[in-house]
Amino acid sequence: MSRNIVTTERNCENGKFSKQQPGHFLKEAEKIKDNIENLQKRNMCCIKTSLILLITLLCLPFSITSIYYAFTDTSCVNQQAGNLYINLKDFLAVDGILILIYYLFICLFIIFSKNPLKTGINITNNIIYRITYYIYNIFSLVWTIVGAVIFWSLIDNKQCNKPIYNYTVILLVLEFIASLLSQFDNKKI
Repeated sequence: MSRNIVTTERNCENGKFSKQQPGHFLKEAEKIKDNIENLQKRNMCCIKTSLILLITLLCLPFSITSIYYAFTDTSCVNQQAGNLYINLKDFLAVDGILILIYYLFICLFIIFSKNPLKTGINITNNIIYRITYYIYNIFSLVWTIVGAVIFWSLIDNKQCNKPIYNYTVILLVLEFIASLLSQFDNKKI
């Protein structure tokens, strides 16, 4: 390819310019364009895979662990939480399932979007997305508050085994931080 360009430059300097050369340039330009498009497709595949891997590393451990502790722990998750009909088991099970559903929707969104980085910006203009986003954020904040009240005031958390106690504290703190960050994100929308 560089040989053709050098030859063309020599021919142009000498005042010689063949009518066949523009067609050759168009073919070369099409090849370059096709190569760039293929490279963009491969890069988009890498971006999508990286995003899904990152979200998997962030979401799935919490989802699986919440569901695991909800159904296997016998130390404190089944304690009656005052007059509430919900106990720590219910909180952890629902929280784990919600995180799993959120994970699946985000992964499907990434897989089916042409460019998830640009689509994420454009989708915020959609009124249905905004309403759903606000409802999810409000429910998540309220559910985290319910879990915190159950764990820190309505049950005797001293009876909890250390792993479930530590996990629940970390989960609640991270969910409060995520709720705060999503509230800042809501102001941008």
